[in-house]
Amino acid sequence: MALSLPRRKNKIILGILIVLCIILASFNLKYQNILPIGKSIILEVVSPLQKAVTFLINPFIKSIKTINKFSDILEENRILTKKVNALLKENIYLKELERENRELRELLGSSYYEQFEIKLAKVIGKAKTDWKHSFFIDKGTNHNIKINMSVISQSGLIGRVITTSRNFSEVKLITDPNSSIAAMVQNSRKTGIVQGIGTNTLKFDLVPKEAEVDIGDIIITSGLGGIFPKGIQIGRVSDIKNLDYELYKTIKILPACNFDNIEEVLIITNFSSLD
Repeated sequence: MALSLPRRKNKIILGILIVLCIILASFNLKYQNILPIGKSIILEVVSPLQKAVTFLINPFIKSIKTINKFSDILEENRILTKKVNALLKENIYLKELERENRELRELLGSSYYEQFEIKLAKVIGKAKTDWKHSFFIDKGTNHNIKINMSVISQSGLIGRVITTSRNFSEVKLITDPNSSIAAMVQNSRKTGIVQGIGTNTLKFDLVPKEAEVDIGDIIITSGLGGIFPKGIQIGRVSDIKNLDYELYKTIKILPACNFDNIEEVLIITNFSSLD
């Protein structure tokens, strides 16, 4: 409030000086045809006034020019700041894109993945309860993602797509209690069904007691049923029991993937070339 009064006073003074300049200029024009002697007298009277007014008004004019110049500098600074921020965002985006491309190259390091048509997706959310294990990815029908497409990582099988929207999809993990996968032992080729049990381990069911299975054996997808491609690693055998009252072996599998640390996944969009 205290600063506004001097500014208002300066504006009033500036206005008065401008009016005086206009009056003096008009006066000169109006009386330019009078007698020389009269004109000389008027000139002697008016000129000092014009000089005084000019002397007083010049600082205000300079101040206005300085303010305008400062305003231009501020605007230029605002534009430059906006450009710098845009470049910083672009640089961050390019670094993130480079990181994703590097990870994708690592994921595709095995010649096995050359058989697939794949799409990279980011994990944007997770849902883990006693009865449901799933997460959400940033790709949907707009990216040609469809229900039942297999989802993998560099380590092995993650799950399959169960719901889709235009830009997002939900993936059921292989640890989900309702997950079932046709599988087999990589070495002996003995088949069975891998089921999720709602924990960080899996159950390998329907494997006959006489089947050759050892601790540490790799379990892979068998390709039966047509949902999952053949040969994707599911996990390794961590425990085997032969119970007298059971027809089949009781086998536990430790998943190949660490589901807690997954940030990006690969969606297999086509594997029709596989046997």
